[in-house]
Amino acid sequence: MVPEDVKIREYDIPYDTIGFSFYPWSHGTLPDLKATLEFAAAQYNKDVIVVETGYQNRPSRYFKELPGPYPKTPEGQKQWLEDVNAIVMSVANGRGKGVYWWEPGNNQARGFFDAGGNTLPVFDVFHRYTRPIHRTDGQ
Repeated sequence: MVPEDVKIREYDIPYDTIGFSFYPWSHGTLPDLKATLEFAAAQYNKDVIVVETGYQNRPSRYFKELPGPYPKTPEGQKQWLEDVNAIVMSVANGRGKGVYWWEPGNNQARGFFDAGGNTLPVFDVFHRYTRPIHRTDGQ
């Protein structure tokens, strides 16, 4: 079997970003994520993005027997996104570009809203990456 990257190079397929799915129950640990992103960015000299992740804000019928790295609570969900973002943004040479959450609007345990439609603490993580930085230079 020929590795996919050999075929991409053989057919000269242009690409500028490599995307990864990452869930703690099926893809390893946060240190595994860091190592994978660093390797890919360096090996292929491309930007990297976590194109799909998620974490439960409450226990559910999914992954009941598999413990996660954080409690299945709103605070645990927030910590997951903080840590995944920190890893992506720390990739060498500015190659880490961002994180996409899988189905943030659903009313399942991975969503960003409680049963009443109120936002959960996970929204606070985005402030660091989406809010304008307060400038002190008068601009």
